[in-house]
Formats: sequence, structure tokens, C-alpha cells
Amino acid sequence: MAEEFNFNQLKMELYEDRLYVTRKWISNYGKLSQYADYEAYINCIKEAFNMVEIVMGNTIYNYRNKIRYVERVSLGHRNGRERFGYRYNGVKDLIDYSLAVSFFGKVKILRQLNFPIPENLDDVRVLRNMTTHNTHTMVGTVADQALSYENVLRSMEMLGTTLHKIGLLRAEDILPEYEKMRVKPGDTVGYSGEYQVGDFIAEGGMSRVYLGLHTRLNRPVAIKELKPYTYRPEQIQNEKQFLVSIENSQIPQIFDIFNQNGTYYIVMEYIDGVGLGRYVEENQPDVDERMAIAVQVCKVLRYIHNECNMVYADLKPDNIMIERTGRVCLIDFGISETAEPGVNAGAYSWFYSSPEQMNGYYIDKRSDVYSLGSLLQFLFAYNNDSGGISYMEELGDYREEVQGLCEICKREDPNDRFQTVEQVEDHIRRIKNDILNQPKAKKRNIRRAILIGIFSLLFLALVSGIVAYSIRFENGYMEPFGENVVATDDGLEIEFSLANRSDTEFDETYILNADIYLTINYQKQKGDKQLTKSMQVELSIPCKLDRTVKPGQILHGQKYEISWDALRSVIATEGKIELPELNRQNVTIGEIPGTKTKISITFLQ
Repeated sequence: MAEEFNFNQLKMELYEDRLYVTRKWISNYGKLSQYADYEAYINCIKEAFNMVEIVMGNTIYNYRNKIRYVERVSLGHRNGRERFGYRYNGVKDLIDYSLAVSFFGKVKILRQLNFPIPENLDDVRVLRNMTTHNTHTMVGTVADQALSYENVLRSMEMLGTTLHKIGLLRAEDILPEYEKMRVKPGDTVGYSGEYQVGDFIAEGGMSRVYLGLHTRLNRPVAIKELKPYTYRPEQIQNEKQFLVSIENSQIPQIFDIFNQNGTYYIVMEYIDGVGLGRYVEENQPDVDERMAIAVQVCKVLRYIHNECNMVYADLKPDNIMIERTGRVCLIDFGISETAEPGVNAGAYSWFYSSPEQMNGYYIDKRSDVYSLGSLLQFLFAYNNDSGGISYMEELGDYREEVQGLCEICKREDPNDRFQTVEQVEDHIRRIKNDILNQPKAKKRNIRRAILIGIFSLLFLALVSGIVAYSIRFENGYMEPFGENVVATDDGLEIEFSLANRSDTEFDETYILNADIYLTINYQKQKGDKQLTKSMQVELSIPCKLDRTVKPGQILHGQKYEISWDALRSVIATEGKIELPELNRQNVTIGEIPGTKTKISITFLQ
């Protein structure tokens, strides 16, 4: 008896193995993504069609050779060869095996043999034709409709159901869940399969990381597989091009972000180093090195906040890498959030995430300030025997100050924290550069000189930028310089921070002086001439504390307001100048060119 069709023996063996078929189906299904292009859809659906066709062919072949037919009936001749139909017990129709040369011929035969092939499988004819012809000619409305993500997904479900009805795929694997699609070493990912997955590196609460190979560039990469439901997919997709375009030496370059296997993958530069936690444990860095690491973390956070307008949202030791060269890198940048109002970050890390993030509330850059405070505690503190936190003895006289720094960062109300990373960085740099970098024998003497020097300063201003104020009466406008003073409808608002380096506790009865330098430009009409005069006036404005300051404690975010009328009166008294009405419309705040003026805070006995 002549055989009407033949199959490759190897394919028959492989595609009769349910485990093999399941693995191949899940691998192919994982390539389906709503963000892929037509070519990816075609490759995915074509692979699924080929798989189903081979399985159907194997099933028909086995039936043909294992089930005894009752009757063989001649169906005439075609192309010079006689065709036969076969009748089986319990089968209504004659089976013409010559139809098995086509996909839908196999579908017909299996239905005749009482296999419950889904009726809606017939609806995929257009898509089947597109996989067997030149897809580049299928454009316009036909391609848009046939190759829509929803249509391709429905077709995959029909094909998977067909495999299930034949007995080669379990029902729960037709639309496999994410955990079944997770990558393994040796897999390839990427819409073109350009990234080869290597050894597993690490796993966190939000992702798994693998060493990988960029096959086109032949260079090592890190492949981060994000876990579903721990990120906002629309955010990642919207920010994809932006994230890929970021260039900063402390942020690994991101090569690609794509959606596969029911999740997202971020392919980035491979950092040859270790996490901060492991680095600290193995190297036991001294205080100076820990300060340097803290400064570098602040620096990259400042870049993220100011240049990228994003909230990092996952600052913790595991996401800080120390490269073998000493470079401090911030990884996991691909899940950061835009710093627009209304951002809600669902994932968090206990101890490092802010209260508002853990409670699912809106977050902003101050949430990163909270996490930074926790990171500083990791670097400079430890859990003591009583269940509290103690700070390193190596900090010496500055243990209380670092403690105060961390406590301000970690206040529950974001309004009570440092408002920017720059403020925290200024504190750390000052301690590192002006104190901790000095020879140890000189540190105590330097502190004593600060405390009991010829000016008897018991408080030092932590704001050190060059700040001054210019008052104009000629169509001027208000523009604050820095964060030290702002003009409001009611007057000038002076903001200052202090560190109590004495052994004395100070309360609200103590008064500080804010020394402000003003450049006053005013016009005076004299006859037919209009004279313009400019002069500088130094004012001393008393400011009160609003809370008690203990030894070593930092007082942050102090605000004192002086009304426009009071300021005008001070200028008249100390500067001997009578000015018209002052308000925020005719006052410009800015730096005085060519001067070294700044705000200075001094203690008054």
C-alpha cells in the first residue's frame, strides 16, 4: 500500500512528548507582547501553527498505522494515482488521508476521527495564510486587523486549545502564567532573540538578575527580569526611550527594555562589582570611605531628581554596587518613577522605604530623602543590645550630629524632613571635608576652636551658599536665590539650619541674628532729571528658635518672617533711607555681583 504522506521520524518522537511540547509552547507564547511589532507577531504565530500542525500530523499518522480500519474504499484517481478512503468503527465518515497535506486538511480529518478540535480554529485562516506568504505585502487594514495583539492572542488561545484537545498540552498551560515562563540559563530573550541568558546572579523582591550576552555586540550584559505586580508597566513603557537615553557614569547604561514572558526585561551594562551590603561586610571600610560612598550616592540621586525629574523609589544597599575600580553605581534605575504629582509606587523595601510609600500613598523626591536616611544608618549605625540603634564610635564627637541628620531624613511627615538631597549632601560633605578628613589628632582641637573661638559662636549656619537680596523700584520682579530666603505676600521668609556643637541645651528664649546684605537701587526725581542711586545696606534681623536644641542636635528648616513694613522700618533706621511701599512685586532676590555676601547666623547672649 502506497503511503500518501510521510513525517520526519525525529519530529514525530519529539512532538509526541508532552513535556517537550509544553516547554516549546510556553517558550513561544512568552514571546507574545502587546508592544511587539508585526514581525514578532508573525514569528510567534508561525511557530505556534507549525507546532500544532506537526502534532496533528503525528496524531493522524499514529491513528492511520495503529487503528485497524473496517473497510477501504476507492475514491478514484488523482494525478495518476488511486486514492482510498478508510472506514473505522465509530467513525461516521470515510477518512481521506490525502487531505493531511494541508493544515486545514488535518483539522478536517481529526474532526472526522472524533477529536474535539475547536470550531473557532477555522477563524484563523487569514492569519495562517499570512504566515505562509510574504508578510511584507500584507499591509494596510488587513494587516492591522489580523495582526492586532488581541487577534493574535485569540489565535494563540485557539491553537493552544487544539493541543490540549489532542492531549499534548494541559489546560492550565494554554495561557501560561508568568512563573512558568521565567527564563533559565541558556534561554534567549529579546524580540529578535539577541540576548542569551547566562548564570543567575541575584534575586530581590522586585526582580531577578542574570548574567547575559549581547550576541550581536558580543559583550556581557546584565538581564533583569522584573516580577509582575511590583511595577507599573505603563510607566516603564512610557519612559522606555527616556531611560535608554540616560547617560551618567554612576548609572549602568540601559541597552533595551522589552515586554516578554508576561513581564518586563531590562538589559543593561554589566557592573563587575559587589553590592554595598556585601562590600561593607567584607571590607569593613573606615568612616572616611563610608562618607565618600554616601556623597557619591547623594550625587547620583541629585542627578536623578534634578536632571531626570524622577523619584528613584528603591534606594537600599542591594541596589548600590561598588565596582572593582571603586566606582559607586546605582542599579535598578529602570523602575524609578517620574516625579510628577500623583505618583504611586506599589513596591517597597522594609526599613528603607518611606511611610507614604509603604502605605501606598503618593510619593515625591522626599521619599528618596527618607530612604537616604535609612542608608546612612546602615553605613554609620548598628543595632545595639537594647534593641535600639547606636552610631559608630569612630564618628567620635560627631555621632550625635550624624544621628540627628538621619533622624531628620526619616521623619514621618515629609514636610519635616530635608526637602532635597542637596541639603543632606551639604551636611555630609561638610563633615567629611572639613572635619573627618583632618588628621585625627587635630579633630578635637578644630571642634574646640569652632566652639570657643574669638567670635564665641555656639551655632553654625549649615547654609553656606552666597546669598543676598536686591530691592528694586523699576518694574522689577521677585526671583528667589537658593532656598535661604523667599519673598511672600507678607514679607521676607528667612530659612536657616543650625547645628548645636556645644554641651548646652538651647530653647526658644535664645535669639539669633540673621545678617542680610541688601543692594538698594532707587530713583529720585530732581527737577527735569531722574537720578538713579545704588547703595548697599547691612541689616541684622533677630530670629527666634521654634524648638529646643539639644547638644549635637541639628535644627533644620527654621523659618522666620519679617513683614514688608518691618523691613522698610529697619532700612529707614539702619540704612537712613526712606523707601516707598515694599512688596513682592517690586523686590528682586538675587546674588550681589562681585561680593562675597551671605547669610550669617550668630548667637546673641
